[in-house]
Amino acid sequence: AIENAITLNDEDYDIQLKGINVPNTNLKDLKGKKLVMLNFWGTWCPPCREEWPTIEKLYQARKDKIDFVLIAMQDKEEDVIAFMKKNNYTAPVYIAESPVTNHVLPKVFPTTFLLDKNGRILLKEEGAKDWNSKSTNEFIDNVTQ
Repeated sequence: AIENAITLNDEDYDIQLKGINVPNTNLKDLKGKKLVMLNFWGTWCPPCREEWPTIEKLYQARKDKIDFVLIAMQDKEEDVIAFMKKNNYTAPVYIAESPVTNHVLPKVFPTTFLLDKNGRILLKEEGAKDWNSKSTNEFIDNVTQ
């Protein structure tokens, strides 16, 4: 369904991000560089917590090819820090400090987008997924060549 893909515009990309375990950034600063995994999650969300180990594994294997942007929503900063520390997770986590447009604002948690470097949505996943599965890794290989 890539031919029906939606491309995010500059306004969608303008999300000021407070880094929890990484420096602050703006999503727009990552545009044009590499694939972006944009994930909206919360420590309060069981399916989010369930998919985290697979995201962390994917991050460890693919951080050279993909920019990971994991945005904790409706969450307290100290809860996010405690969750990361308890599980030894190192993937980049942020809290959005500016509004998220309706194009990307999730209706369910977790919601994950894989965006190409031009902002085209290659994949949108609502709900938990095994992000380290063989099929996901093959998909990433195909789009990052």
